[in-house]
Amino acid sequence: MAATDDFAAANRDEIVDLLARLISQDTANPPGNEHRAARVVMQVLRPLGVECRIFEKEAGRTNVIARLGSGRPRILIACHLDVVPPGDGWETDPFQAVVREGRVIGRGASDNKGQLAVLLTLARLLKQREADLIGEVIIAAVADEERGSNLGLE
Repeated sequence: MAATDDFAAANRDEIVDLLARLISQDTANPPGNEHRAARVVMQVLRPLGVECRIFEKEAGRTNVIARLGSGRPRILIACHLDVVPPGDGWETDPFQAVVREGRVIGRGASDNKGQLAVLLTLARLLKQREADLIGEVIIAAVADEERGSNLGLE
């Protein structure tokens, strides 16, 4: 757990900034519009030189598949781009991140854009050490998890 805590602490500002960028992309499902968050994913991964491909079963319902390393074993790490609609009771704009008492508040912060922000930050470290990887890490940023995954992992 210490290594995880060290990574999060060392990269906190980058993770929070990336999470805020992801939250600001309204990907409430329905209708989804995951292409908005997929664009952020690509803006992070492509400059790193990470191999990325886009897949869409429907226009705007975007999935990004990124690969680091090669061979076997393979590990797939999936995060979803869509969020449930915000509903009532928000004290702030659900699509604008707010940091309060050390926590990021915004639609998707804990399901699943926070995890995606950490994963994308980790991708930078993995790319820097890609030659040392034994096998392949596949990152999947997918659509439609909140409504059955028919346009995503399915």
